[in-house]
Amino acid sequence: MKEMFKRTKNICIGLLVFLSFGVCLSACHKTDKPIVIDTEVMGFDDFGNALLKITPKEMSDAGFELGDVIQLANRDTIFCLPYYDGYYCSFGGIQVVSYNDYPNVMIASSFSTVPDNLGIAEGAKLSFSMFEKGGAIDVQNAMGVSYSNDFADYQNDTAKFANARNVLIGRLAEGRLFRTASPFDDLNNRAFHVSSYLQKNGVCCVLDLADDEGKLQSMVDGMPEYSRWLYESGCVVPCKINANYRSDEMNAKMLKGMVEMCEKPGPYVVNCLEGKDRTGYACAILEAICGASYAEIVDDYMRTYENYYNYNQYNNPTFYNTIINLRLNDALMFYCGIDDESLLPTIDLETSVRRFMLNHGLAETEIDQLQHALCD
Repeated sequence: MKEMFKRTKNICIGLLVFLSFGVCLSACHKTDKPIVIDTEVMGFDDFGNALLKITPKEMSDAGFELGDVIQLANRDTIFCLPYYDGYYCSFGGIQVVSYNDYPNVMIASSFSTVPDNLGIAEGAKLSFSMFEKGGAIDVQNAMGVSYSNDFADYQNDTAKFANARNVLIGRLAEGRLFRTASPFDDLNNRAFHVSSYLQKNGVCCVLDLADDEGKLQSMVDGMPEYSRWLYESGCVVPCKINANYRSDEMNAKMLKGMVEMCEKPGPYVVNCLEGKDRTGYACAILEAICGASYAEIVDDYMRTYENYYNYNQYNNPTFYNTIINLRLNDALMFYCGIDDESLLPTIDLETSVRRFMLNHGLAETEIDQLQHALCD
């Protein structure tokens, strides 16, 4: 796992660290490899991504494939970026992206704008060449995988299809905390299965990380019966956030939502749309303050990926380790205030995450209240 972490960090995060100080990466030096294609920065979108005057087809025709590492030259500046079809780097990592059916290739940073000191301004001329064929393919393959929204493809298993489970690790009490996909938004055909699961398990309060009050109100007529009862009974805490686990604003909002949830009678459920990223980060925090070990948190987090993709540490260890390193470990290191992934199995997670919660607006009594509601 440690070796995989180092590899993905070198591609996705280490690039930004060096470049943020205005230093070119020594690993991305000029080579004798011919320039494959030239392009130009057309401008920037609302998210701060640089839009390039080149299409995904032109990239493919030139010989670039998803998972390659591309060398970009801008005047005297040379740097290397992975080429993906999504935002697959950890926080602040920069990548070249052919995103879905978007007509232009972009240079994009995960959860932040492209740094000014890269020299990527509107009108800038860039030259693309191949630095390492398939150098980021493990990340592309892991993050680019898709799943089915057909119940029959999940062996007609309601819990698996709903990505639902009782979180029972650390000191968490039986039947106290659940996590699922959305019981309200049926975009992925899961809401009715989730709602049935919640009713069966007597869940009484929902921390909804995907929706605000307006979105919930707009969906109320189409909600499953039990989900609608929860909403109309005031048993839903709407707490719409994004998956930027390093955002102070997002974390403060999420933590306050947790406290509000535990002020109501349980059992409790945490959800976002898929029950994957936002739910995974929130549950990792709750699990940590309830005494769960790093190994237990990893197992719970990765059960989501087994539910959706049927991949685990045994049948696809590369996928398994890549997801842990890019998603969970980076978040846990932030929550714990450390920068060494190897420390995660050894540090006191409960104390470290408690400090994080205090630093993001909670009082000692509120954290004690959370622990009491979930563990006693």
